[in-house]
Amino acid sequence: MTMTKNSTVQEIGRRTRLKNRDVQLMLETLVEVWTEELVNGGRVEIEHFLVLDVQTIERAANPVCHNE
Repeated sequence: MTMTKNSTVQEIGRRTRLKNRDVQLMLETLVEVWTEELVNGGRVEIEHFLVLDVQTIERAANPVCHNE
């Protein structure tokens, strides 16, 4: 089963009894704050739960494709 943004908002609203629009604003703001931190080279860590960081992968400048 896939949990969508909408189903996440509804479930959090049900469990917390917060209005769905308030839950949605909170989730969107959280993702925005985390995204800004990662874009700026930072790291997001919620102790004993979640760590998000961005890694740079070096790629070949001019990859060669051999078709035979």
